[in-house]
Amino acid sequence: MFGVCLSCGKQVAPLPSRFTAVLAFDCDGTLDVGGGPVPLSLVKSLSSMGLAVYIVSSSRACANCGLPVYAPYDRVSTLMDLKRVVEADRYIYVGDLPGDAEAARQAGWEFIYAKDFTRWVSTF
Repeated sequence: MFGVCLSCGKQVAPLPSRFTAVLAFDCDGTLDVGGGPVPLSLVKSLSSMGLAVYIVSSSRACANCGLPVYAPYDRVSTLMDLKRVVEADRYIYVGDLPGDAEAARQAGWEFIYAKDFTRWVSTF
């Protein structure tokens, strides 16, 4: 099974048939490269734990972070598209604003505030 770039539709990389979880991150105010509390190095390490990791942000701060980045035309639609093309047991969006939480809720994803993520991931 291959991943599909949601922007251009190209196949991007081999994927397992199913993940334990998909984690999608906002950038600005969430990841340390965007002034937030979540270290990008921690986020990158999660893929070795059987998790699919994506950045869902149009921020230039994450453009070259080494992870798949989807610049959403509409965050809710982008999260719904990811859920449609990547099979997982759980879908979790990490962000820093109430609007991020609302987008996750509308897309049917769990939500974790960035300030709580490092503590949460240690229990995952």
